[in-house]
Amino acid sequence: YLMKMKKYPRAELLELRRLPPLLKELEERVKAQGGGLVNFYKAIFQGLDTQKQEELKKEIKRDEIEHIFQEVYAGVDYCQKIYQRQPTFYRGEGRINNEKILLDKDLLNNSKFRYGILTGRTKGETQVALERLGIKEVIDPGAIVCDDGNLLNKPEPDGLIKLTEYLGTKAGIYCGDL
Repeated sequence: YLMKMKKYPRAELLELRRLPPLLKELEERVKAQGGGLVNFYKAIFQGLDTQKQEELKKEIKRDEIEHIFQEVYAGVDYCQKIYQRQPTFYRGEGRINNEKILLDKDLLNNSKFRYGILTGRTKGETQVALERLGIKEVIDPGAIVCDDGNLLNKPEPDGLIKLTEYLGTKAGIYCGDL
């Protein structure tokens, strides 16, 4: 709405809801660019001149946007568990419920291997994912490296080095994205 108020300065608040980009269009634009907060900013600045972009930047409260994204992801079912707070902006079902489980947990339970997890997700998000997969007890908590703000982003090897040191191995197999 802040972006639309810059784009359509004479529009009434109720009218803004119907003016482009619609929420679904904005969601698709962000998704097409790879998702995330950085691409959200790119999407809302698209079509605004430099002056309006600067005005909008001053009005945006990053922590509120992060809270909204977290609440939409976790929903009412998981917001408290993941982020240790009740939702204040969004009280619907979370996008987490749309995630498809791709792992057959029986492959891990009967394995001779030790596993570690390197993820850009927060500790709370990771714990909920492990619970939903039914493998929380299979993964040693020390072998989980989450986004705590202290590691460099992938593809930097910091997280993998930390995991191999913890697991006491010099070789490993990495499965996942970069």
